[in-house]
Parts: sequence; C-alpha cells; structure tokens
Amino acid sequence: MRYAGHYQTSEMGGIMKSHESDGRKERIITLRLSDEDAERLYIKSGEAGISMTELIENFIQDLTFSRRSNGSDEEDLANQWFERCMFGMLSNRNFLKFIIERGEYEWAAKTWTDLQEAKKRLAIGISDFCDQEEMDAIRENADYWKEILEDFYQQFEEYGDGGGKGMEEDFKELVQWKQEFDVFMRGGSS
Repeated sequence: MRYAGHYQTSEMGGIMKSHESDGRKERIITLRLSDEDAERLYIKSGEAGISMTELIENFIQDLTFSRRSNGSDEEDLANQWFERCMFGMLSNRNFLKFIIERGEYEWAAKTWTDLQEAKKRLAIGISDFCDQEEMDAIRENADYWKEILEDFYQQFEEYGDGGGKGMEEDFKELVQWKQEFDVFMRGGSS
C-alpha cells in the first residue's frame, strides 16, 4: 500500500481513509536495531505482505489488549512473551510500576510538581507580589502535599519490600516519565 496525502491507496488502486478517523495518531518511536535484525524484520513483514509499521502495530495491539487486537489467543501469547522476558517481573519494586498500577501517576506527578513550586516560592519569601497571608497559604499547601506524598510513598515502601531509590529520586523519575508520556500522547516521539 502506498500513501497519498491523508488517504491510503491499495495495490488494486482503491482509496481507503487513513487511520485518523478511528482515533489513532502517528507517533514516532525510535528503534535501535542491528543491520541483521532490521533486515530480518523487513523480510518478515514482506513475507506477510504488510509494512513493518503494521507488523509492529499488530504486536502492540495484542500486547496492550487493544480493541484492534488479533484475538484473545494472540493477546495471551504476547503477554506470555512479556512475562517470559521478565519485563513484568524485573520491575516488581519499581515506584513507577506501583503508581501506574494504581492509576495515580497524573495526580502524584502534579502534586509533586506543585510541592516543588511551593518550596521555591517559600524560599523567595514575602515580596511585592506575595504578602504574609499568601505565604501562609503556600506553606499550608506545601505541608499538606508533603504529608500526603510521604504517606503515599510509605505505601510503596511497604508494597516494594523496602522501597526504591528514595522518595526524591523516585518522584523526579515519575515527573520525567509523565512529561515524556504527555509528549508521546500528543503525537511526539519516544
């Protein structure tokens, strides 16, 4: 198949709409492959009569239980591969895994960022732009955010049999991951 603008033309000459209408976006993922692996991948996709992109998309759809998956058997096999490669097992004590499993990554990243901004503001102190009342409110918010994040991190330490890299490092890693996630979801690269 060849692409013509926003439409895809088949080998038979028919025109099909691109994937934009079904909510899919083009995303850029960089693969680091040896020449041998790249050649084998290209040949494998050629044997199937599909592009390398379609081959990888299909695997991802099975791995993520997409509504476009190739079926439950394929989903099971893709996830067995994931577990056999130990991707799931190696991250058992990982803070990022802990927070993603709970669906708390957006809240936690925002709260951590807000806390860091409050700390910066408190370090500046009272100024022409901030009086004592505003400083008290900032301090109160910072104390609250710190307390709930510490409680949350303690839950992770209990879950993770002793914790990870430390609260500061783990939250910095979360914020970095969340920023990259946001770029990727807007159609950027990873």
